[in-house]
Amino acid sequence: TTARTFSRAERFLLRFEAYGPGGATPTVTMRILNQGGGPVASMPPPTRLPSGGYESEIALGGFPPSDYLIEISADTNGDVAKTLLAVRVTG
Repeated sequence: TTARTFSRAERFLLRFEAYGPGGATPTVTMRILNQGGGPVASMPPPTRLPSGGYESEIALGGFPPSDYLIEISADTNGDVAKTLLAVRVTG
């Protein structure tokens, strides 16, 4: 599904693309933030796919019901691009 509301019993698969200038491969990191932008948890680096994209599977059982942000950062030689994805975890 493309919904952004998940039960704590679910896991979700996040797939995305990240590019660096001139075809450089960025270093991609992810973390979970609370509603205010404070860190909740660091995530393992996403898996790089043969297509050049990335994916990460996130288990939600350890997160209490709330709204969260998933921060994805791509760093290429000190130039960092970040994006935030809002999700809601229900009981």
